[in-house]
Amino acid sequence: MHQHPIIELAALLFLAALLGGLVGWERERHERPAGLRTHILVCVGAALIAIVDRTGTNGGGRIAAQIVTGIGFLGAGCIMRDNSGLVRGLTTAASVWVVAGLGIAIGYGGETAALAAVATGIVLITLTVLNRLESTLNRERKRQELNLVLATGDDALSRMRALLDALREHGTRTRDISFSQAPDSLIVRLELVMKRNTNRDDLDELLKKRPEVIHFHWTE
Repeated sequence: MHQHPIIELAALLFLAALLGGLVGWERERHERPAGLRTHILVCVGAALIAIVDRTGTNGGGRIAAQIVTGIGFLGAGCIMRDNSGLVRGLTTAASVWVVAGLGIAIGYGGETAALAAVATGIVLITLTVLNRLESTLNRERKRQELNLVLATGDDALSRMRALLDALREHGTRTRDISFSQAPDSLIVRLELVMKRNTNRDDLDELLKKRPEVIHFHWTE
């Protein structure tokens, strides 16, 4: 078995802590559920397992493959639905998953450790620069929340789909939807994306003419 100097292996763990910490710090600044410590622990842990995997007698990367699968459970814990019904944490869950990949790459050492540094740069650019680019591209659009009370019946779902289609024809896009069942009605919350010059009066007229709409109101 090839002997790996302990200093070299320790350096790989410190590199994992550094690169995982860079991604974690970006998430921490935005007060995400998985921040600095979580990302460091995931990256160092993945690197340690990868080191054991490659220096052991079995080899082959089977353990490393299981890391990627297992880390999905931690990432799922970052995804939550807030009080308004919006799903949040998808980006943080993805960052936790990719940090596990960084740890594995660092743990294998050599060229893959250098590749992990490049990947860290790509991740940070994605989380920072592209986030600002997204904001710039979305300046011409606005998000508004539409709360609906719909009549129930055997065809309630098909009528709701027809309503969503009608809203889309008027220039809106449904970003998120949640609903709950009341005794004799369906309460629906829509997060709509529309152009800033969209005339909401036209949408109000559309909703007033829909027979399934009992009541509606907008939330800025």
